[in-house]
Amino acid sequence: MKLSTKNQIFLLLICFLLPSFLKASTIQGRILIKPDAVVEVSHVDMASLFGKTLPEKLHEPLSKIWIGNISKPLGEIVVEKSELERRLGPLVEFFEIPERVRIRRNGDIISADEIKSQITKVIEKNNCENGEGDLSIDFSAIGNSMVLPGKLKNWRIEQMSTNNLGLILFSLTAETLGGTFNRIMQVEAVREIEAAKVKRLIKKGQLVRSMDVDKKIVKIKTQSSQMPISYAKVIGQKLGLYKSPGSFIRESDLDQNATSDQVEAVEESEKKITKGHPEKKMASVPQVRKDKDNSWMIKPGQEVSFNVTNGNLSLTVPAKALEGGEMGDSIKLVNLKNNRQIQGKIVGKGLVENVD
Repeated sequence: MKLSTKNQIFLLLICFLLPSFLKASTIQGRILIKPDAVVEVSHVDMASLFGKTLPEKLHEPLSKIWIGNISKPLGEIVVEKSELERRLGPLVEFFEIPERVRIRRNGDIISADEIKSQITKVIEKNNCENGEGDLSIDFSAIGNSMVLPGKLKNWRIEQMSTNNLGLILFSLTAETLGGTFNRIMQVEAVREIEAAKVKRLIKKGQLVRSMDVDKKIVKIKTQSSQMPISYAKVIGQKLGLYKSPGSFIRESDLDQNATSDQVEAVEESEKKITKGHPEKKMASVPQVRKDKDNSWMIKPGQEVSFNVTNGNLSLTVPAKALEGGEMGDSIKLVNLKNNRQIQGKIVGKGLVENVD
């Protein structure tokens, strides 16, 4: 069989290099192909079967003889002797080939537990001085362990997003013998606190008492002054504005200018009022006559439209009733725009007009 110029050059190279290659890798003058081989990348050629034992000048011509492809790390293919003989062509006489060759692609694994541990450390570090309550992390979007394209050299986890609560993006970068592996992952971090939910109207300047609020578990997904604060932190504090039933008490709702002496004075005043007069205990909360509770047009705590008219100008703002009443009654309200107390007259269902 007539050899191509390329094969002739290849034969000359083999004849030139064979004496040094014979010492450890040949049988009876023929180059030995082992039955098992490990490769670092997906592309498999004849040179990759010999690894680092192949002389450098033989590597280039043998690398041009393609065998197959292993797409997944830790995957493998099995090549029969007849297939290798076909691919080698006239060069087959220089090789000792087993009945079959099993070729496995190298790889490595980073376990899901290792990834979760690293992410947890980052989130806990970023939240150690912020917020309150128990930190909870949802890893459901992480999935299973990461299979790498080659033997692992080193890896790291970095936070991509600036927020430390809610949905947080992380990047995993792993350096392997098979190249660089990158993956973006998402987790959700929340703080669970026992918040204070208002169950009856609390006026500006009043202390928050246990009878005024209920305990409610709330998941905090962002660090903001608008988020509820814990029940334990609220009790005994002085409010800086009105709080209606159903709302949560936030840091910004508290009277930031109240001193400890002021708080103690309010507590002492409350004790004097209620001592020996149980009927006055709830005096700070609008009292609703039972016989009128269901028939009143506007009830305490109800949100209404408050209308102010001045000549040809008319302005409507949202307000909340502090008292109940019927058509034509004058009641107290709180302006929800600025939290100031106002007076108005009931002129319809959910409608109150300014009283000069």
